[in-house]
Amino acid sequence: MNPYLLQSLDKKKIYFICFLILVLVVSFLLFYPKNCKDDINCFNDLALKCSRAKVIASNNGDLYSYEIKGKKENGCIIIVFLKFIQNNNNPILKGMLENKGMICNVPLEIIQLKPISDLEDLSDYCTGPLKEAAIEVTLEKLYSIVVANLGEIGKEYQNVLKAATTNNTLISNSS
Repeated sequence: MNPYLLQSLDKKKIYFICFLILVLVVSFLLFYPKNCKDDINCFNDLALKCSRAKVIASNNGDLYSYEIKGKKENGCIIIVFLKFIQNNNNPILKGMLENKGMICNVPLEIIQLKPISDLEDLSDYCTGPLKEAAIEVTLEKLYSIVVANLGEIGKEYQNVLKAATTNNTLISNSS
């Protein structure tokens, strides 16, 4: 075999391998989120530009995972995942919310006004099992409050009805 042909094959292989490594490195940099670990300031700085990032953050003892996937139209796609609930007193609540996530499309102007960790209405921009479970928990709490106060509401209704009937009787008698 010709030695020149052998050298040109080796060079082609080397160029191909270098090109492949370059493509892999660029893909890794473009598609792999920066891991801020537990540094919420790092995450918030990257969120201002909606750059790919992820962080593990604690909120009132509960442990959340946030990951910015990137921009979509005028919003920033963020995945929120509730990893752990601190409140061990209510196993039903823990079972309903823990290990659930939601996908959020937060408008860029909202992110630039306030850090994601400080957004109280983040779930307004989200869909998914975590949001649905949170709504279900809220409705159950509201229902239990209404049921607990149903006797008081009934008594108050009877008092209003009695007062209205008394007023109508007084009006009828004075005419």
